[in-house]
Amino acid sequence: MKSVKKLVFATVALLMLAMIFFTACGNKNDGNGGTGGNDGNTTVKAESLQVRYDGGQDLYFVGDSVNLNRLVITATLDNGTKKTFVAGKESECKVEPSVFKAGDDKVTITYGGASVSFDVTVVSSALSEVTVNFGNVGTTYAHGTPVDLSGITVTAKYGTEYSFVVDDYKIVDKDSGTEYEPDEVNLSVGAHSNMCVRYKNVESSAFELYIFNGYIVEAENIKTTEQVTDADKNFVELIKSTGENSATTTGLCPGPISKAEEPASGGSYLGEVKTDAVFAFHIWSDVEREADIILRAASGLLEQDYNNSWAPIVMGDMQFNRLFNVTYSNSSVENQPIAIGDDVILEGGSTENPNGDWLLWVGWKDVVFGSVTLKPGDNVFTFTVTSDYKNCHNSSCAANVDRMEVRFKD
Repeated sequence: MKSVKKLVFATVALLMLAMIFFTACGNKNDGNGGTGGNDGNTTVKAESLQVRYDGGQDLYFVGDSVNLNRLVITATLDNGTKKTFVAGKESECKVEPSVFKAGDDKVTITYGGASVSFDVTVVSSALSEVTVNFGNVGTTYAHGTPVDLSGITVTAKYGTEYSFVVDDYKIVDKDSGTEYEPDEVNLSVGAHSNMCVRYKNVESSAFELYIFNGYIVEAENIKTTEQVTDADKNFVELIKSTGENSATTTGLCPGPISKAEEPASGGSYLGEVKTDAVFAFHIWSDVEREADIILRAASGLLEQDYNNSWAPIVMGDMQFNRLFNVTYSNSSVENQPIAIGDDVILEGGSTENPNGDWLLWVGWKDVVFGSVTLKPGDNVFTFTVTSDYKNCHNSSCAANVDRMEVRFKD
């Protein structure tokens, strides 16, 4: 994983360079050229070097290293030709120091007898704390599905003066001692309450990841009634749209923002859910079994936005049972009502950013439907949108819907 540190304290008045160019000349007759080139049989001598540090920085801490995969070297050879390469992929390119210590103030690159240096500042403050912000990254996963924590925000603090967001961290199960890449966490069924983030030799506070036996039906797996076939399992059916546009885009549609910008399970979510629309989650079971059903949803009540752009500044709270009538059907029951208490609230939120914050559309909350008996075959949870809420544009609105979790109890 590439490592990028972003200085977040404005009090550090240092020039952070995205592209740094340096040039130096070497003595082409000094005989210190290395072996390079494609065939490995030609002695290369360089007259000068240029180095470009893509996304580089000039502030480091004791124990840090320059990211060699971001040092792009252009060598002018003694025959007049130029060779460009990445320092970390050229064995004859030497970079000193390899690890910063107190007192270091420059980095020197040598290749083919030529060298070039650039200045750095090395701070002796020790790494003191690592903190984690999950944002909208989930902590509950179905067993067998990827556990991807690469979207969390990890901040490394050095003393009281410096703070950086970092991405070269590991996820650690402290109970087993296993260390994972953030997007490759593999855990057994159950609650794992002693997880942490490790950056260098410092660990964050413990957090819990819960892995359940069951599966997830992603809400963006949408089919209209006409598109449903007997072979379809575990999907969302759009039964009735509001008629304002086409059936696949009105009443129920995938959210327009990607996972990278608006985190959501499966990459997107159901948005623009409007009054009078009807949709259903279809849950397939091969055998009769008890399961807890949990819907992941977020308030869609836009109360204030930026310049009529729909970029939220304030999202209001929504009472869930004012949004939907929910029924359950299978081979034994038909349209059995599911009661949701008045105290189940999809909380809104606000931002101090005057331009709004798109993440407010996805303030996910878990709505627990309780335990149901899944029968062999198709089990259908039907949602009729009854919302009486109006947003700041005087339009009908309900909730954004991310997914339905089916947690087996056996």
